[in-house]
Amino acid sequence: MSKIRWVKVPEGYRCPFCPDHVDEDFLVWETLLAEPICDGCTYDIFNALLVIPPVDLLDPEKIPRLEQLTGKPALELSRLVVQEDIALLEDKENLERKIRNSREFPGETREKIEMEWHERLAQMRSLLAELEKLATEKK
Repeated sequence: MSKIRWVKVPEGYRCPFCPDHVDEDFLVWETLLAEPICDGCTYDIFNALLVIPPVDLLDPEKIPRLEQLTGKPALELSRLVVQEDIALLEDKENLERKIRNSREFPGETREKIEMEWHERLAQMRSLLAELEKLATEKK
């Protein structure tokens, strides 16, 4: 369901968001950008797009750079990311996989995992409603 996948990049490749150093792990996030992004920037961008307005407090140039590379405004990118997260959370197989993978951790019960999963889904649906309201207001 997720459109993020690990990729190998040619030696010397640099992340478009942090080209000043060498990274080892890269992902392609098809929803946003076909160009490989380092795992650290992928994490930062995901979290930055989950706030309104989208902003990366540690690197304020990251979101404007993403807008430049994609040609899409930040709020539209946020909407795409939230929709993708909702689709992932609505897929029951993903919840079952999370439960199976969490069995080895003390204190993790099926009930606790399901509750947290559904809370996250409700948060993402609420965020999507806010983003859609903002998009309508901007028209």
